[in-house]
Amino acid sequence: IMIKSPNLSFDATAELLAHALSNGSLAGIARVLQPLDVSETLEQLERLNTLDRAVAYRTLSKGRALEVFERFDAPVQADLLAGLQDAQVAEVFTALSPDDRVALLDELPAGVANRLILGLNEKDRALTTAVLGYPRGAVGRYMSPQFVTTSPDRTAAESLARVRAQLDDAESVYTIPVTDGRRHLLGVVSLRDLLRAADSDPVSDLMKAPLSVPATLNAEEAARYCADAKVLVLPVVDSENRLVGILTVDDALRILESAESEYSARSGGSEPLRRPYLATPVRAIVRARV
Repeated sequence: IMIKSPNLSFDATAELLAHALSNGSLAGIARVLQPLDVSETLEQLERLNTLDRAVAYRTLSKGRALEVFERFDAPVQADLLAGLQDAQVAEVFTALSPDDRVALLDELPAGVANRLILGLNEKDRALTTAVLGYPRGAVGRYMSPQFVTTSPDRTAAESLARVRAQLDDAESVYTIPVTDGRRHLLGVVSLRDLLRAADSDPVSDLMKAPLSVPATLNAEEAARYCADAKVLVLPVVDSENRLVGILTVDDALRILESAESEYSARSGGSEPLRRPYLATPVRAIVRARV
């Protein structure tokens, strides 16, 4: 099999990939996919059927495989897991963020979902089940429970130290919720303001009144509020105004894009496929059009 050159078209690459798959040549599949970037790899895998996609996916390097998996929609992730070995399934599932895990769990049979949850470490399991505790369609299912907080009596320097200590775990650090000792949301402070302040400045002098949404609010409503307010991070609270998560603008835009796709499909008299067209069984396409 030839190694893909940078000038090779999508169709030519797809033809080489199909040839390698038909010959069962894992080395050939790897040679075709290796020069592609993440977006190109995603496009090639999405057009394959479930079995071929799983075979091709197994030839990707660990880092590339995780990047590609995160870019798939949840239904495609679920299809792909069916074709992977247990060790790979656990690896990619653990690498996902809690909100992405929940979206995937919603697409899996209960028995598979339970096994995956039990395979997580205690911390990841707690974060995932916290998001799972909200009704489907609620913003609580899409929020991230991984965030950094500070308090009004901390200084700018102390708050920045907290950010640095939790940098690898937090979903976003550009807007930092300010809470009291019982997690009640009191305000927000931007990373920019913390960096600009004197080390000894108290957060109480830097924070602003927060915008927030209840965790039970419809996800699309919450996403539209986040987009309209033009905020990078929207705190999500429970019925007692305690901080339970954050909705990032990236996640808000994904929710809105997904909703728009569904509206467009239904306005044309069909149901959204939720899977790549070429990889969707004919029966599913027919049902979606009826």
